[in-house]
Amino acid sequence: MEKLQQTYELSNYTVRQATKISDGADWIRSRLTHDAPVDGKPLVLCLSTKCKSASKLISIVEIAKRELVSKGIKCFQYTALSSELIDIPRDQPKQSKGGNADEEAGRSDDESDDAFQTMGAQHSETKKRNMPVISVYLSRESLRDLKGLYGEQTA
Repeated sequence: MEKLQQTYELSNYTVRQATKISDGADWIRSRLTHDAPVDGKPLVLCLSTKCKSASKLISIVEIAKRELVSKGIKCFQYTALSSELIDIPRDQPKQSKGGNADEEAGRSDDESDDAFQTMGAQHSETKKRNMPVISVYLSRESLRDLKGLYGEQTA
């Protein structure tokens, strides 16, 4: 990302569940319709989101690309998938009320909780998970750096 900022004029936009599709498409269209690059650097738009809003991000990009093509503006797209390590709350164990005698009788010694031990921070209130992150880079020029990493789609 740092290398991209040195080579290109990078503009970021984060898509959330509450983001309106029309707002995102307008943001892309307003930036990619200008002809002159800033400081001689090509403009690169980076739209990113976490997994829950991925379909919204894709809709925003496809709508904006369709509108740009209708105006005769060529657009290059590069899609990256990565992950981010996050802490999420640990589910509290459910307490059984009075236990079912049939269930207890059917359990073997192999299935008992004593047979398994958890390693590490077993009493932690959070657990770590890798959350998928999708990033879409858009530009009016073909970008060799991103093309080699993610492939290129043109509109």
